[in-house]
Amino acid sequence: HQHTMLVLAATSLSGGAAAAARLVAACLTRVAQVNDCSRSPVLVPFLVDNERVGAVPPEVVEALRSWPAVFECSDPSRVSLSPELAEATLEQRSAAVHEVALALRESGLVTKWRDEQLALVTAFDAPPALLVERRLVPLLGGKGYGVAINGYSRDERGELFLWVATRAEDKATWPAMLDTLAAGAMSAGASVSAAARSEAAEEAGVPDELLAAGLKPVGAVSYRGPD
Repeated sequence: HQHTMLVLAATSLSGGAAAAARLVAACLTRVAQVNDCSRSPVLVPFLVDNERVGAVPPEVVEALRSWPAVFECSDPSRVSLSPELAEATLEQRSAAVHEVALALRESGLVTKWRDEQLALVTAFDAPPALLVERRLVPLLGGKGYGVAINGYSRDERGELFLWVATRAEDKATWPAMLDTLAAGAMSAGASVSAAARSEAAEEAGVPDELLAAGLKPVGAVSYRGPD
């Protein structure tokens, strides 16, 4: 499951250049650990129109074999959409895959259903190859995109303090761990700024006037790992 977080709102930490350097080094070490996929199972490329949009583990390939009208799994080196869907529209293809997702939910392979559509794409600015239920994206090894907002405030001496959230214990991913002020996946068709404003308002109660004045794009972080 590959995921790119579009990080917004500049942050600063007190403690001097040496402390900041140690923090950056520790962060880069953690990124390298997360990007280490050496323990990942052998994954089968998932292709749509001969373009790779995901990578599927063997147990998911076996599950998809039950829907030959939707997925072509006869070639051990790849999974693709069936020939019946070769000339179908995006909406028709997505509807067919959605029926499979519903069945996988009934079987227990897809859990914590979100009822939210994400786009499976080859790159961030590429047109969607499929629109799928959010919880199907990691099973298909698709790239996920989201926004992450950090916030800070100053005390009476002018020192900067970073706001840190704690994730709920019942979260499907990284429960009870520290987190940014607000974050969320980008639904299909959403813009970066709209997604950021929506998540900051919904998750952290940030008023719109503060978002209008203070929300600034500062970069992107990419990571991947078996999920």
